[in-house]
Amino acid sequence: MRYGEVIKDLRVNKMKQTQKAFAKGVNISQVYLSMIESNKVEPTIEIVTKISKHVNVLLPALYLSFISEDDIKPEKLEHFKVLFPIMEAIVKQYVH
Repeated sequence: MRYGEVIKDLRVNKMKQTQKAFAKGVNISQVYLSMIESNKVEPTIEIVTKISKHVNVLLPALYLSFISEDDIKPEKLEHFKVLFPIMEAIVKQYVH
């Protein structure tokens, strides 16, 4: 899962916020946000929900944007490679 990468991208490119400002908006510590962005911890559903609301992105769209090829079983990878660009295009409408 690409939690950290996606959340950092939303914070920097969409919200244009520092870690301190973003963390305050989500009501978490800056240290915890840094750990999420560096993939040292996986955010809870409660935190992802708060982030979703803070960045004004639908929760399902945010979760879909977290998926990477590494999350897919090898026998399903071919299907994922066909479907993912379509899903990604849909999600980007809501994420960016």
